[in-house]
Amino acid sequence: MGRNRIDRIYLAVTPDEKQQPLYEATTIEELAEWAKIKPSTVRYYISKDCSGKTNGFKCISLSREEYRNKYLVEPTVAPVRKELKERRPMVPHKRSLYMAVTADEYELPVYVCDNLRQLADWAGLKYSTLGGYIGRGIEGKKTGCRFYRVDLEDDIDDGNESSANMGES
Repeated sequence: MGRNRIDRIYLAVTPDEKQQPLYEATTIEELAEWAKIKPSTVRYYISKDCSGKTNGFKCISLSREEYRNKYLVEPTVAPVRKELKERRPMVPHKRSLYMAVTADEYELPVYVCDNLRQLADWAGLKYSTLGGYIGRGIEGKKTGCRFYRVDLEDDIDDGNESSANMGES
C-alpha cells in the first residue's frame, strides 16, 4: 500500500454502520493533523479496519470512484405531480369590515374601517396583537373596546348595496 496516492481519499467517518463522513483529506498527514494523532496511527487504523476508541471515529481509505459511489450519490428529484402543475382557480376572498365597539352590554360602534391595519393604528396596538384579540374575542384592556371582524357577502358592488347594512332597521 503506497503512502499517499493521488487516487485515494482518506476519510474520518463515524464508527457505526452508516459511516457518515466527519472529515475528508487527500493525504494521510492531513487527516492525522485534523485528528491530532500521528500519521502512523492513521495508517494503523486504516490497515486494521478499526476505530480510534478514544477519538470516536474510524479512518478509511477509498478510491475516488468508491468515494463518488458511496458519498456523492446523485440526488433524486421527485416527479412533479400533474395536479401541482395546473394552476388552481383563485378563490374570491370575502370582504370584511373591522370594528371597535364599546366594551359594555350595548356594544355600540366606536370605529369602523376596511382593514385590520387601520384599526390597529387607530387603537394604538400592534397588528398581530389586534388579530389575536379578534380571533379569541378578547377585550382590549388599553382601549376599553372589543374588536370584531364582520364578513360581508360576495355580492357586494363597491358600496352600492351591502349585506351588512348598518344603521337600517
